[in-house]
Amino acid sequence: MVGAVIIGGLVGFVIGFSFGLVNALLKTNLVMNPLYSGIPAAVVGVGWYLVVVRMALQKRYWGFRIALLPHSP
Repeated sequence: MVGAVIIGGLVGFVIGFSFGLVNALLKTNLVMNPLYSGIPAAVVGVGWYLVVVRMALQKRYWGFRIALLPHSP
């Protein structure tokens, strides 16, 4: 979860910083909607979370493993 927050935050920062840099270089006064950086950051964060969960399910822990099993009736 921490990795997802950090990576998502970095993606949001890069997008926001890039927008601000382009805005300053072109000497415009455009206002950026926070969703322009928030949505891609959330998508990347969730993607990272899925990768980490998959890695945890494939790993073996001292002869044991984590498994997802169906409920038995």
